[in-house]
Amino acid sequence: MNGRQNEKKKLMVHVYDRDMELTVSKEEEQCYIMAAKYVNKKINAYSDYYYLHKSETEILNMVMLDIAFNLMKYKCAERTSLLRRFINLFKKH
Repeated sequence: MNGRQNEKKKLMVHVYDRDMELTVSKEEEQCYIMAAKYVNKKINAYSDYYYLHKSETEILNMVMLDIAFNLMKYKCAERTSLLRRFINLFKKH
């Protein structure tokens, strides 16, 4: 592995009402920026919809659950797809 690949840099991202300083690799930088934008977009969407009916904490919890659920849904679909391919491979033999 090249030493440059392991170089870390400071990255400042804004999430909700906080600026966060992170130490990330160059390869991770754009992903963290996109993740922060995605989280902010979700928070804004939930806030716009529920601002009169839910507390700030409830809205943030709903956003966390939504993001985690979608990640798990993707992982389960990926696992199911892998399992199907594995089963089909054995059916062919």
